[in-house]
Amino acid sequence: MYDWYSYAKTCYVFLPDVSSHEAVGSRARGCWETEFRQSQWFSRGWTLQELLAPNVVIFFSKDWQVLGSKHALASLVEDITSIEAAVIKCKKPLNQVSVAGRMTWAASRKTTREEDRAYSLLGIFGVNIRIVYGEGSYAFYRLQEAIIDEIPDQTIFAWQLCPPQKGLLPETFSRPSDAHRYRYTPALSTIPSARATPDKQLPELPSNAPYDPRQYLLANSPDDFANSSDLAPLSREELVEILHITPADTFQTFKSTAHGISTRLPLVEFTTPFGHPDSASLYLALLACTFGGSKTLVALLLRSHGNAPSVQASQYVVGTTLEPDGESPPTPSGPDALPPSIDNSYVRATVLNPEQAAKFCDTFAHGDIFIANRPPRAQHKVERDLPLYRDISSTRERFHVKPCGWSSRLLTQQGYTMSSRRIHSLLTLDPGILLEDVATRFIITRDGVDGGPSLEVQVGRLRTNDAQGLGVAVLCGGDMDLADGSSSFTHKHHSYISDWDRQGSAATKELDLVSLRGTELTLRLVFTHESNNVSRGAAGSTGSSYRLGAEIFDIWDDCNCPRQQLGNAASSDDRDGNHAPPQMTREANPWHIPSLSMSPRDRGRSGLRR
Repeated sequence: MYDWYSYAKTCYVFLPDVSSHEAVGSRARGCWETEFRQSQWFSRGWTLQELLAPNVVIFFSKDWQVLGSKHALASLVEDITSIEAAVIKCKKPLNQVSVAGRMTWAASRKTTREEDRAYSLLGIFGVNIRIVYGEGSYAFYRLQEAIIDEIPDQTIFAWQLCPPQKGLLPETFSRPSDAHRYRYTPALSTIPSARATPDKQLPELPSNAPYDPRQYLLANSPDDFANSSDLAPLSREELVEILHITPADTFQTFKSTAHGISTRLPLVEFTTPFGHPDSASLYLALLACTFGGSKTLVALLLRSHGNAPSVQASQYVVGTTLEPDGESPPTPSGPDALPPSIDNSYVRATVLNPEQAAKFCDTFAHGDIFIANRPPRAQHKVERDLPLYRDISSTRERFHVKPCGWSSRLLTQQGYTMSSRRIHSLLTLDPGILLEDVATRFIITRDGVDGGPSLEVQVGRLRTNDAQGLGVAVLCGGDMDLADGSSSFTHKHHSYISDWDRQGSAATKELDLVSLRGTELTLRLVFTHESNNVSRGAAGSTGSSYRLGAEIFDIWDDCNCPRQQLGNAASSDDRDGNHAPPQMTREANPWHIPSLSMSPRDRGRSGLRR
């Protein structure tokens, strides 16, 4: 696409949000300059190559009045985009701008599809990767790996650089946090829960999986390069002069492996001053790049990823929480506070002045190391879905819940009927346990059973003495008047949706039920977003829209007799040659269920209230 634009004779840019006011030319720029600066065209990801690739770019207002060319407006466009005017005018090739500098151009730009934030930069860096829509921000990791293979520029590793300032230079480093040395908390535990229960453990990822994206060598998105325009690569000759190394040692390679990025870098070890066996070491990995145009040297902070006895063939992650001048970082507070591991005291890279760099010339050693380059795909998917889970568990806006179409059909095939009724009411489950803003009642009954067993599922905001959040109440009983909605249920279950099992875009919960005859059932609930995530209320207001699905697993699954179904369809053979289940009437069904209750096992694990 970039080449396609570069070979265009002229590129015309129509700006529908810029008015010319019938005044054109440089003298009349004040009439439209404000709108020009605020145009969405400068915030879109794909328009970056539209600006840089063509030699001739003409801007038009929404009235199709010519505003000027990119050459005539270069200084204005430079002020808007922070892209050097010489680059805009095609006088300075892109390969003369550092990788970090080019990433800075895309830091504030957005795309409709998350993957396009990476794909729109392929031409800017002259690389190619496979297009895989659906992988989300993982595409940006693949882009960086392709850049590393093609461009020997180490500024790509120095994102979120900590500028040189007092208290953050290497000689003031104190002991790193124990949480960073040995324990890596799962990604889910960093997200504020809708309810604060200290003993609740969210699903865990592998114990060695770092949870802070800054611990990886590669950036999570172009936004991480927002303040990286002053980074510049060092030539091999400059690196020899600064570090007094042999020219052969300046050929540094970075290879992606299953263990991370394999490389060989100059390392400087810093040991904590505490002296006891529990003390830890940090390493400065000296990069071939500088900051601010001076003879400074950028260094990554590395810490051991496991119990590595030496720097030889060891695994590392980037950055740590520092305690400058012996002071501990402040502890975050409040319901939305993030843990100390990802607050502002986290430092992944710093800058050494020439004197400091010279000080380390006699102490560094080249180490063959592996640096964690990106999160595992399983963890990345969990982090990708966290906003969805947060919305499911703690939405504060008005919401609507509809039954899943597949659920009604499946229950009908199993001999049940599911009906729903939209309400907005308050349900008292037990003293101190309320279900507020109940949006919908879902009623499940057994076909052909007068006054027979029924289940009622209600979704609302669950409030207990010490917590609140989006929750579900399941009521079990045999007496219910569908006409007026009154009911007398004997057993109640409630749970927060944030506690349910999560996979993909859905949250699921299974409840074990048992009839008075001892028949065991399992009720499975599935809660997910509506496809468009927005619905219209009765008064035209918008709100979150969800779907609730339910299915019941019967004793049929475990009995020794032939499995049978309720329905009117004739028996037939399936495509594999197996006989389809014969038909059966309710009168012949030995598993008729007169009433339902919770099984003892479920009462013990799901917080059942009698």
